[in-house]
Amino acid sequence: MFNKKYLIVSKKRISNYGSSDKFIFSSFFILLCVVPFFYAAAQIFNNTILYGVKDLLLLGMISVLIFYRVNIFVILNVIFIIILNLYALALSSEDLLMYVFSLREFLFYPTVGIILGYFFTKRKGSIAIFEIVVIYLLITYLYLLVFPDDSFGSTNRLKSLWDREHEPAIIGGVAFLGGWFLLKHSLLKYSLIILSIGLLLMSGSRSAFLGASLGLLVIYARNFSIFKILILAGISILLITFFSYLTLAERSIDYNITARLDQYKLAYDAIISSSFLGIGTDKYGVISGFANKQFCLNGLCTTTMDSTLLKYFVNYGLLFVLVFLFWIYQAGISLIKIKDDPEIYFLVSVFVFSIVIGLVTGKLGAYPMNLIFYMDLGAIFYFLGRKRSRNV
Repeated sequence: MFNKKYLIVSKKRISNYGSSDKFIFSSFFILLCVVPFFYAAAQIFNNTILYGVKDLLLLGMISVLIFYRVNIFVILNVIFIIILNLYALALSSEDLLMYVFSLREFLFYPTVGIILGYFFTKRKGSIAIFEIVVIYLLITYLYLLVFPDDSFGSTNRLKSLWDREHEPAIIGGVAFLGGWFLLKHSLLKYSLIILSIGLLLMSGSRSAFLGASLGLLVIYARNFSIFKILILAGISILLITFFSYLTLAERSIDYNITARLDQYKLAYDAIISSSFLGIGTDKYGVISGFANKQFCLNGLCTTTMDSTLLKYFVNYGLLFVLVFLFWIYQAGISLIKIKDDPEIYFLVSVFVFSIVIGLVTGKLGAYPMNLIFYMDLGAIFYFLGRKRSRNV
């Protein structure tokens, strides 16, 4: 999509590969790019079953990619994820349907995303991830232009072709970070940044604004860019102060904070009551058209959790925390060891963005954030493996 002359990417980062690899790469890239059209069709025909088509496409991808040799980081993390789900199975025996859907969320998507991210980065660089997100951004705007009346939810927040307002904000946040770190052509760079901020403002997402800001902050703190940190802090303070006036939804920065605090209290009680071992994965959740199951404890109840990371901690206990800390360690190592690389800056900033989304929303486990996050991890694993092979 972007000519290399517009991208701040070392030529050494883009590997040479044969015609069969080119065909597989192009096929997977195109399949991922057309996924939003299934979401658009689901909105137009009011049939959310069409969302499942993307899972079938991804399942087909992984059945091919599983035959490609991957490095130890990928293998180790996939093993961790499988162990987590086997552990959850030992705790989960109440609801088979809920457990099957938990496998989809925390076995299928991590595995597919990590391997895809590794595969894309090995052959083209993390640019493939960035280009997919930009295409999603353009399709989101296209749907808004064609169906303006159906593009906003009941609270006047942009959802476009997606099922929630968070998705356009997630796409806008990741595209913003990619444009900031990966584009060198001024017109393209600032055009994409403006379009990204437009999605953030129309969606009214506080978490995406916070995540993008912290993603930049981590990189500038790593480079000791004090002036840029101060500028970023000033802009963030202004956004927080005038947030309700900048978005169509007119939501204050502390909107719905009480309900979230109640959920966090419920999560804390569940973690303590399970002795940090987890409660399993079939105790609560929402499956559209199939189930709506509550989890109650100490007078507090929920059907979902407005924090994906807390949800995983509640469900899987300390075992998930160990895996999660290992991911943070790998992202941190890549930032420390691989210096002055715009691709690494992009990947680490997206990792930070994803963690913020996962901490304060339930969208880390939902498409497209789940795929973006795990592809991001797969790309980081590639760079770490490449760095280690050079040092051997």
